[in-house]
Amino acid sequence: MKVIMLRRLKDTIQDGVPLIQLPPRTVEVVECDFDQDERAFYSALEEKTTLTMNKFIKRGEVMSNYTQVMVLLLRLRQGAFPHAPVGLCAHHSANTDSVQPSHPRIQGLPGRC
Repeated sequence: MKVIMLRRLKDTIQDGVPLIQLPPRTVEVVECDFDQDERAFYSALEEKTTLTMNKFIKRGEVMSNYTQVMVLLLRLRQGAFPHAPVGLCAHHSANTDSVQPSHPRIQGLPGRC
């Protein structure tokens, strides 16, 4: 891939001119409270994620499971929105421990299978 791809950074300058002009970064933090069911759902999801991450850390396998770690973080972000599909699916997960949820709301979600 290195032969056919050029890596450009946002601060790369060519002929004295930046390649791209980006608007200033804007960060907006919106805090919302979960209702009781949403809190239970998210807590169960967070607990499963923590257990899986602790296994990776204990075994020294965090970097070898980089993609799985990113999926775990994605699932937490998706779980923060009550109507977003979490998409837990056993045959799409590299770690089967992470798809045996303890909360009934997680168990009832359809995967993207």
